[in-house]
Amino acid sequence: MSKFRALWQAEAVSVWRLIYSVAFSIMLMLARHVVYNGGDLTSTYVSDFSPVDILYFVLFLPIVYLVLTLLAVVVNKTAAGFFVASRAHTAPLFIILTAFFMILWIPYLMTYWPGGIYSDTVDSIQTAMGNAEWDNHNPILYTFIWRLVFLVTGYFNGNGEYPGLKFFTVFQMLLIALIMAYFISRCVRRGLHRAFVVLLIIYTALCPLYPFYGISLWKDTIFSIAMFAFSLFLFATVAGDEDMKTVDYVWYGVLLLLVIFLRNNGLYIAAFTALITFLILRKQFRAKAQRLGIISLAVIIASIIIQGPVYDSLGFNSIKKGESLGIPIQQTAYIIASGGVIEDEAYEVLDEIMPMYNWITLYDPVVADTIKFDPSFNRTYFNMRTGDFIKAYLTLIKDNPIPALKGYMLATMGFWDATKSSSIAYICNTHFGNATFFMTDYFEYYLGWSFKKLVEPKHYLSSGLMVWFMLLTLVAALSKRRYRLVIPILPTIGLWLTLMIATPVSFSFRYVYSLFLCIPLYILIILSSRVFPAGEVAGDAESTGRDTLAEKAEAVTEEDK
Repeated sequence: MSKFRALWQAEAVSVWRLIYSVAFSIMLMLARHVVYNGGDLTSTYVSDFSPVDILYFVLFLPIVYLVLTLLAVVVNKTAAGFFVASRAHTAPLFIILTAFFMILWIPYLMTYWPGGIYSDTVDSIQTAMGNAEWDNHNPILYTFIWRLVFLVTGYFNGNGEYPGLKFFTVFQMLLIALIMAYFISRCVRRGLHRAFVVLLIIYTALCPLYPFYGISLWKDTIFSIAMFAFSLFLFATVAGDEDMKTVDYVWYGVLLLLVIFLRNNGLYIAAFTALITFLILRKQFRAKAQRLGIISLAVIIASIIIQGPVYDSLGFNSIKKGESLGIPIQQTAYIIASGGVIEDEAYEVLDEIMPMYNWITLYDPVVADTIKFDPSFNRTYFNMRTGDFIKAYLTLIKDNPIPALKGYMLATMGFWDATKSSSIAYICNTHFGNATFFMTDYFEYYLGWSFKKLVEPKHYLSSGLMVWFMLLTLVAALSKRRYRLVIPILPTIGLWLTLMIATPVSFSFRYVYSLFLCIPLYILIILSSRVFPAGEVAGDAESTGRDTLAEKAEAVTEEDK
């Protein structure tokens, strides 16, 4: 009991935990006002704020802080026991796990064969087949991968598109199986307790969001796998068992390129991650920081040139500006639709972009595409006069601060409100918008019974909950001053920040699928933050030691004794 009391006293005061508790309590307070039923402002809206909100905040704050402190005490008391002796040889386990996951996920393939196709993917497929113009609205690299798949499967030799769809689905599911098998085998090597490893295997095998995204043929699956691989690599640079070699720096550059070119917000994610990583490492690990910084700078500059002047010259950036200003467009539409104050100069600009009546009638609180892609939206004028739109938008914000806040809350609610979820872009298990693609349910076809009855989601996991778990992981590392453990979280933090700035859809689990993939990594970081020495990077040539996490945990246990 005395030991528990000592742990409680040690954990009771934490500035970072307090900051998290304040933010989470504000979220709970604001979430009370968000009513989401889809459709227009009559069914989805933000109710008026009142002084009672302060009372709710005061009520939530101590409860949240108390719960977090109790969790910290429990984790701190038990974390060392999660790490045992490390194991050097894990290659057979990696192969076995990959095969194990693929076999267990076969029913998903048989039920949704040859995979679900989203509307954006239809565009990429049509482009890859030569039926549409190339455009970076759907990342060029993703479309190029489809092009390669069709070349390999003989589409251009008359085999049709279906072999390509089948190949891509199996390939995508295999990638998920490979990355999860790799992560688990690395956990075994790092000395994670056998019981935790078994739970992780069972969770991976049975959680439907792994195979569902394997059969969901959209760009976010491949991008999320790249993001997870990048995060794992960054964790290895911080808590790895070996020094970084030349090949490791090459892999860093490759993963950075994949993140950048597989989604159009990837460049911002890469720049954010590279900058903060450099700042964290630059003092104590100058050589590593410099090498990573040089590679990052070279990759980012090259990417800016390719995605900017090169793509412009090839005509690949036709709708780029509209995509990056989705939230300002939504806030503008909300202010107009709710009867906000509009100055004459701003009115003229906005009416030129789209007639005022259309701003009102087309506004959907959770989807910006209804405005951006409507024929009445003057994209040419918008692209040429973007500065005028931004000026008008800022004027609207100044004149209508509360409506602007409400519009922002509705436009981003899926990525901050942990209490709400939606089926919007959750999984893709249909062939969307193209009658030439058909899906076959072999269970239903041969047995008269569908596997869908067991696995089709009836409740949807909150994207916002993923975000708050990510932020909790950040707080766990910062509270223990394990600043190097912040580095593996940076890519997903950067992703979330870009969504809060420019998301086109309020709810879209596919946008944060990388956060879901990172959940086991987040847990490992939380556990590691309790045994990982502050100010040390294991495996760094400039660090003081090369201890594994298991050895660090043993040292902590001995210290406790």
